[in-house]
Amino acid sequence: MISQTGERKEDALTISSREALEYCAYKKQKKVSSIMEGISRAVCVLDEKEDVHRALAQALRLRISAIRVTPLQLEKNSAKFVERGVSADCIIGGNGETLSKVKACEAKLALRLKARQLTVKLAPSYINACRYAEMRREIRKIRRLAKKSILKVSVGGGSTANLSRLARICSEVGVDYFSIPYFHGCERIKAELSGGVKLEVVGVESLVNYKKLVNAGVGRIVTGHIAEFYEEWIQEADKITIETLSSNGSNQEN
Repeated sequence: MISQTGERKEDALTISSREALEYCAYKKQKKVSSIMEGISRAVCVLDEKEDVHRALAQALRLRISAIRVTPLQLEKNSAKFVERGVSADCIIGGNGETLSKVKACEAKLALRLKARQLTVKLAPSYINACRYAEMRREIRKIRRLAKKSILKVSVGGGSTANLSRLARICSEVGVDYFSIPYFHGCERIKAELSGGVKLEVVGVESLVNYKKLVNAGVGRIVTGHIAEFYEEWIQEADKITIETLSSNGSNQEN
């Protein structure tokens, strides 16, 4: 660039006010799109005391992937989910210690009630006893029943060795998601999955951890705080101005 005095300035760059405003709007929209993509990975759990219409409206506003419900909640509200076009993710097997035959019946009922996703809980006693053959048979049975519906296999805990082995079983059977509780470093279980199986993490309590999992490529994140996370996260986009872009050089993503 040549200045008005004729002095050459190698590092300076001048753009018009209109171009600056357009660039600022572009950066802000890019940030919003990134945030909404992250928020869309959320699965919310329908609380017994929560108003269903409010939960469905929030799901549509934030474009979250699903609302997790029990078979009883689904039976009461199936028509509302279908009418609003929100995906119901039905828990199968209670705490996991239910008989496989009962889990199969619950899965059939959930599918009749138009659940788009099934989350089958594995028995903690089976996990602790390393009864992998029985769990593999149970997962295969539910996979056949689920057909083209999304199937998630959920565990309430276990050692890293347990989780790694179950992740490989889920990959062999061909489920859609392997669901584990949040713990420090839980995203590393993703490396044990193959064949298109994705990781779901349950119980995320802070935006910092939510963003970390999004950046790690976790497919689904179950939380009861998604509205709070959205409000906090979207403020980052609101802070993008011409002044901040000029001082920082470029907006820091996430």
